[in-house]
Amino acid sequence: MVALGIAIHLYRPSSTLRHQDVQETALRAALARPPATTLVNSTQLVDGALVSKYETNLVHVDPQFFLEPLACAYDPRPSSERVPVAPLMQLPIGTLAANASVFVMLNGENDGLFLPWHGDSTCLHTIAMQAARALGAHPSRIANGVRLVSQYSLPITSADDLEVANRIVHVLLDFQLLSPKVFGVEGFFTHAEANAIIAEGTPGLQRSVVGAGLPSPSFAERLQLVRYKSGEYYRKHLDTMSSKNILPPHANDKDFDDYLARAKIPTRRRAEPAAARFKRFPNALLQLFLDSQPHFFTSRQDVASGVGGTMRLVLKQRPTYLPSIIQAWEAAANRIRLRYAFPTTFSTARGAGMSHFLRWIRWVKEKVSILGVDAVPASVAPAGSLYPKFDDRFQFQLLSLLEAHASPDALRTMLTPTWFDFFQTYKTRRDCLHLLLQNVPGLVRHLIAAWEAAVDDTRFHYTLPSYVKHTSPNRFATLFVYLNDVAGGGTTAFPHAAVPSTLSPTTSATNNECNQGLSVVAKGLSAAFFYVMTPDMDIDPLSEHGGAPRLETSQ
Repeated sequence: MVALGIAIHLYRPSSTLRHQDVQETALRAALARPPATTLVNSTQLVDGALVSKYETNLVHVDPQFFLEPLACAYDPRPSSERVPVAPLMQLPIGTLAANASVFVMLNGENDGLFLPWHGDSTCLHTIAMQAARALGAHPSRIANGVRLVSQYSLPITSADDLEVANRIVHVLLDFQLLSPKVFGVEGFFTHAEANAIIAEGTPGLQRSVVGAGLPSPSFAERLQLVRYKSGEYYRKHLDTMSSKNILPPHANDKDFDDYLARAKIPTRRRAEPAAARFKRFPNALLQLFLDSQPHFFTSRQDVASGVGGTMRLVLKQRPTYLPSIIQAWEAAANRIRLRYAFPTTFSTARGAGMSHFLRWIRWVKEKVSILGVDAVPASVAPAGSLYPKFDDRFQFQLLSLLEAHASPDALRTMLTPTWFDFFQTYKTRRDCLHLLLQNVPGLVRHLIAAWEAAVDDTRFHYTLPSYVKHTSPNRFATLFVYLNDVAGGGTTAFPHAAVPSTLSPTTSATNNECNQGLSVVAKGLSAAFFYVMTPDMDIDPLSEHGGAPRLETSQ
């Protein structure tokens, strides 16, 4: 009833309601709905102990609501230039409806494009597709499906949903999450709860294991307790898993020939700036990139590459930087016709098997949540033996299923003699499956087929898409809460963060790593929430952070 009332009111401009108020009302209504899972709450105790994580709602995955392709009676062409969303959010409610338009942004971005929309649900898919293309999403990813969500990440599947969102939305691709701004939190725990956590967790404290506690990106992990004693601090680090060989070296490299192919594109657009006609363009492009990304090199521990040199030299030394360099030019040009998509050769190249494998795992997790844990075979439920995970045990199990499903001769054919011999020798090696998928990408089809045969349920039949964007299994975001005050020190420093003028830079006399960027003061019951990955699900080097030493008392 709340959503319907808002939708009707939004059809005409109103000066009594604010965009933010309307969106928060819609969010509260969504949160008040009963949970879509029968799994027990993760905080529930049974006989005084927590239930296994895989029997709780921590492993529930909200479904992706892809828009159904329907015939649209008109062609919703987008505007030619991106504009910021902030001024639109200040306009009277219903302004965009009165103008028969909708404003669409890519995932996690604050700039977008206007598209015409006359209120019909049949055009939602077309609008999302047109906006995604114009905003620079890769065509091969768009082919896997598009979604629309509000600024509060509520799914939009109807015209009424779009009106409730005040016609300001984001377009998402497959397995993307909406990424709002980083924010601070207070009062997350009470003093009594904080003291109880310290008392309960202190006896089990031990030195942190490298790579420990980094979960699948499709569910949250449980609380972790960290303590700093005098003289102890955390070196700057990323909250990501780097201990496993997920992709082969140089899987995402580009070279100068790739740059030349991109530089020729503007010359075909006679109405646009012809960048490749200017001999000085490469150096000007590098300077533009340096000016627009002041923390790019330092956040990658790569100060030397940002000093200077030709485009050919930079790409020879750092071949993974070309996409970021091109994006800087596209942002400065701000023309929807000047968007470049690299060829999707990676989907069949060395390493693509891992990308497809990781996407399949996430697909099965979502499928289980959609069908319901009570409606799937027990072996596929989150606590079941065949529920896909990113851990070593499941990978060893997959290899065992493959051996049982295929004869030795068939295995030799699908792996090639070299990698068949490797498999026979190193099948118990923790990265055996990774190396096989990196070097024999087609193996992923046989692994999935072996799993499907064991599950024996047609609802879990998976079709490999022609292209997937690689997304490593990493933590998506981190929330850290200070449980007690300290007399001094103990701040968490983000060395690559831009410091607002209202705040002071980080200072630490004892740790040079804490002398730059932004610091979060160690204040009891205060908290900070930050994203470890970018809106496009890539590891964000700017999220690097470290813990400064405290001056006295435990933290």
